[in-house]
Amino acid sequence: MFRSILTVLSGSVVAQLIAIAVLPALTRLYDAESFGRYQIYLSIMNVAIMFSAFRYEVAILGARSGRVLDNLLKFTFRLCILTGVAGVLVACVVDLWIPSGASPLRDIIFIVPGAMIVAGIYQMLTFLPIRERNYG
Repeated sequence: MFRSILTVLSGSVVAQLIAIAVLPALTRLYDAESFGRYQIYLSIMNVAIMFSAFRYEVAILGARSGRVLDNLLKFTFRLCILTGVAGVLVACVVDLWIPSGASPLRDIIFIVPGAMIVAGIYQMLTFLPIRERNYG
């Protein structure tokens, strides 16, 4: 069990180190305004991802194999799609309230629903190898 935890932990640490190593190159390529837009996008996405599948993907870890697991995967996938569609509706309403001077937010708001769908499905698929203890 300790080895499994260490494997998952080391993968997370390596991913963080890569992000830190790439940061100086990105600061040379992009200006402060672009980084600000990116930070707004990440802030919105961090909140939106929590609602993407309502954390049903965590239930994949404890689900019995077979029909229960299949139904849970289908439900989680459909929930991701449904929240993405709801996100489009929310984006349309928010777009009406955004003043015309706030163009950075207007550029980002319609990307979020699609990214919610992709991130939710990605999280769901990430839990499958963890469930099977396939860390390699």
